[in-house]
Amino acid sequence: FLNLGLGARPMAMGGAFTAIADDIGALTYNPAGLGLIAETQGFFLHQRWIADLSYSFLAATQPIPGAGAVALGGLYLGGPPLEGFDQGNLPTGEFNASEGLFSLGYGQRLLRRFSAGGSIKLAQQKIAQESASAISFDAGLLYQFHPQVRAGLFLGNLGGRVRLIEDTARQASVVRLGLSGRTLDGRTQAS
Repeated sequence: FLNLGLGARPMAMGGAFTAIADDIGALTYNPAGLGLIAETQGFFLHQRWIADLSYSFLAATQPIPGAGAVALGGLYLGGPPLEGFDQGNLPTGEFNASEGLFSLGYGQRLLRRFSAGGSIKLAQQKIAQESASAISFDAGLLYQFHPQVRAGLFLGNLGGRVRLIEDTARQASVVRLGLSGRTLDGRTQAS
């Protein structure tokens, strides 16, 4: 669930937002883009998925004059109770399963053409009476080659290990490199 898409604009582009990331979506796609945000922004998403899964995301960003911008976000994925079975395939009753994520990000324009940013994330999974949590980090860079051409680098889910009952797993790290171009009238041509 850490790699689910957020936001109409990034999702309409198939998630190719690494080099664009100039709105609140930067918190998830490339935190360096937070440094490009000039006004307070808020975002709320709620989706119903197959099998009655519910997916919600709430985020806000606040620019700091002359010092970039900070963003907070929270994500929840859950659904109706599930039927449990033991090893002999006998019913054991219903249980709930859910996942959540809280993130805090910061981005700043360091030079006229260069921005950097990062975020810290706390992810939690809960299945019946068992729960697991992990802290991970995201980092991003943006470079403006030309007013119409920008490149971006995103490193996500760095350092997180999840332990649930007796199993330990590392969160899947993500590396994305993007290049975006705009037409002379400012519309994104490709990313």
